[in-house]
Amino acid sequence: MGRFGVTRLALAPPVLLAIVRTAEEADEGAAAHVATLLAVNCGGAPLAADLIARFSRTLPGVGVTQI
Repeated sequence: MGRFGVTRLALAPPVLLAIVRTAEEADEGAAAHVATLLAVNCGGAPLAADLIARFSRTLPGVGVTQI
């Protein structure tokens, strides 16, 4: 994402979960890869409240919207 300056993503919940797990396991330098990300739209299935909370803790400042 950082390489191409991605600011918005449209994802399904399992992909959002994979991003959260990767970010939780990564070191501090990994945050640079998502520094340009501003918002995530998630659809295809309901988002669990705990996944939204984990995402917000892991990537603060990035908005997540269920569509």
